[in-house]
Amino acid sequence: MARYRAKRNELTVLKSKRKALRNELVNLGMLHPIQAGKLNKKIAEITEEMEDVISERNMLLTKLDCADVKEAKALEKQIVSAHDTRNAILTKTPQLRNRIEQLCA
Repeated sequence: MARYRAKRNELTVLKSKRKALRNELVNLGMLHPIQAGKLNKKIAEITEEMEDVISERNMLLTKLDCADVKEAKALEKQIVSAHDTRNAILTKTPQLRNRIEQLCA
């Protein structure tokens, strides 16, 4: 699940970089064809990288036995809930042990 989250975050970063470059390209105008070409090349590279990350993310979804991103989010929530429950039990264990000893004494 941690690797899936890392890929999801990496994809978010790449999307924001591509969006920033597209905005820069739009604001550049027609008077700077060389710079526009460089920006288009960077956008294409980021898009290819995004496709690789999406492919890796989809493989991880398959390994997690999730059909789509929604199922992965639901699984992540279940895992967080299980960790919270475990932590709550571990925190209360010494208190419960003391209470049981008091009742049995």
